[in-house]
Amino acid sequence: MAAGPSGTTEADLDTEPAEENPFPGIQPPLEGDVVPEPVPGCHVTPAYYRWFQESLGHTAAAGLMAFTGSGQGTARYLTVRQGHDRFSGFEHAAAGSVQDITHELFGRAYAGTDPPAAGPESGAELTGSSKE
Repeated sequence: MAAGPSGTTEADLDTEPAEENPFPGIQPPLEGDVVPEPVPGCHVTPAYYRWFQESLGHTAAAGLMAFTGSGQGTARYLTVRQGHDRFSGFEHAAAGSVQDITHELFGRAYAGTDPPAAGPESGAELTGSSKE
């Protein structure tokens, strides 16, 4: 995986999660011609920027999907070492229901999964993504 200029990458969160095992340790800069011993710690070098960004994105997405109860949706973003197999069999009954749908409420079209809390007669604003 290659890093671009100034540490930019072409991270693609639609790819399958990849397992890498960067060697731990922080390599201090050269002292003349002497290469100092690495010090304890973790340093993500440019060679691993893309992998690290994708891993963070996949892990965050897996956490959100686990909250929804979708085991298959969660497993998609995890490697085996992160627990892919633990989530691949579990599926909450509501996870397979229709989630992306539009509704018309009080003459306005709404799309998404945010239900309005109250109607206009209560004085409350409707929430959601309006498609006007």
